[in-house]
Amino acid sequence: MACWLKLVASTTLPPRGYLPAVAVAMAPKGWKPPCLESMLTFEGGYAKERFPVKTINVDSSDYGKVTFVHVEKNAEWILQGSVGTAEKATLKRSQLFKTLKEKLMAAVAADDEGTAAVAAGSGAAAEEQAGDDPMNQLRGIATPEKKNLKRKRTPYKSKLGKNCPRMLTMPAKEPNKHPHDTATRDVLVMPHSTNALYIRDEDIPWMICWLADECGPGGSQGVPVFDDAADEPNCTIDGIYIEWDHTAADATLTAKGVSGPLEGRVFNLSLANFTETKWDVVNEIHEYGVTFSEANAGQIKAAAWNYIEWYCSQQLSA
Repeated sequence: MACWLKLVASTTLPPRGYLPAVAVAMAPKGWKPPCLESMLTFEGGYAKERFPVKTINVDSSDYGKVTFVHVEKNAEWILQGSVGTAEKATLKRSQLFKTLKEKLMAAVAADDEGTAAVAAGSGAAAEEQAGDDPMNQLRGIATPEKKNLKRKRTPYKSKLGKNCPRMLTMPAKEPNKHPHDTATRDVLVMPHSTNALYIRDEDIPWMICWLADECGPGGSQGVPVFDDAADEPNCTIDGIYIEWDHTAADATLTAKGVSGPLEGRVFNLSLANFTETKWDVVNEIHEYGVTFSEANAGQIKAAAWNYIEWYCSQQLSA
């Protein structure tokens, strides 16, 4: 997907709020001290207007001066840019933020293991050196050990490495929509909380394109998409090649007979025509555990794939 969005610097820095002079002596409940935040303006993607985004400038010893953009999964500018709607449930099926979180936790764990190994090595060396000290051979008067009645608390440490910039290697494109694209991209992130983080400003177009490919119009919805790289049988029916077509207004499955009795025949099924009756046919076989009305987009697409396989099998036995 071409880059069709950008971040534009804003000339105004609006304050968070204003406290009237009469209320200075006693701040009202929920009041926070006013401050100025650095702002950029997001535009492009499916968004029809500009949206201000909060940023922070960080001077990192590893990456130099970096501008990070505050990212929340249900932020309006992210929803509008990637999907074109403000409906918060739209990105519920997205795996992007989950993948970033898992990679962050793995990176932090790896760093902790390395630090522990270095500390263990230093401790062993210190003990070995202390063993050679003749003063250690002296025995003092034994004194009873005092019991520490205070409970020792382990200091909390963020599993995500809060406020620490980290470079993560991610697929350059959403893998389900682009299954044959093996390119990668280094994405710089800085965790802020469990559900929010900062992403480097130059990585924001990559993030929006990923979400659009995943949850936007014609998106993969978490289901692998096959292209025309090789028209070879790729399903449970011999001689049948199935692929998704997301170029049309409605996602469509196409089954092609590439060998065997159905060679040369083509069968199409659009999601708009995948009805509850068709769902019931394959639900009898695969037992999805949910009704047609309860199924999410990913389950609907998986069931549609199963249905076109079943339909081709019926054509073989006809």
